[in-house]
Amino acid sequence: MRSWAGTTTPGFTITANNVSLSGQGRGSSQYALTSVNGFAGTVAVVCNGPDPNLYPDLIMPSCAEPTQELVVPANGSISGSMLFYPPWEGLTGQVGRPSKPGTAPLFAGMFAGLGFLGLRLRKKAGLWLALALGAVSLGMLSGAVGCLGGGGLQMTPGVYTYTLSGTGSGVSATGKVTATVHCNTCP
Repeated sequence: MRSWAGTTTPGFTITANNVSLSGQGRGSSQYALTSVNGFAGTVAVVCNGPDPNLYPDLIMPSCAEPTQELVVPANGSISGSMLFYPPWEGLTGQVGRPSKPGTAPLFAGMFAGLGFLGLRLRKKAGLWLALALGAVSLGMLSGAVGCLGGGGLQMTPGVYTYTLSGTGSGVSATGKVTATVHCNTCP
């Protein structure tokens, strides 16, 4: 009669490197699938992140969505890479956010507004007051455009935990990846 007490079930483990990315950038986490007790076979790996519905005010990185399939050799390991990217980008690198409009209409509108303001104030308070107010308005507007227009969309800085889940031949395992988002334009 055979005793099963000394046998162990074949499986695999997933270990992953943490990733660091800028508020508008991409990054990759290298991960490894390692055979345990002679496991061999195809493993499908998916990435799941924090539920964005639980954190509606945060803009978190997305991770590659198609399932990655790797063949784990018996008593060996194989490496893969999981891509982390801003949620407004697709996996092909195409930006899905609206393009920045040209600055010509902005400046035309600004100068027209300043011109009307200057004409109105020139009649009442004098040319120097109108010019000073126009310069202050121009400085404030250019500061706002510099902060909003130059920086563009950014992910919320912070540390987010993602799970890499692998399934193959009736066996499954998980590994954790920490994605750290740094601010591009923080003071």
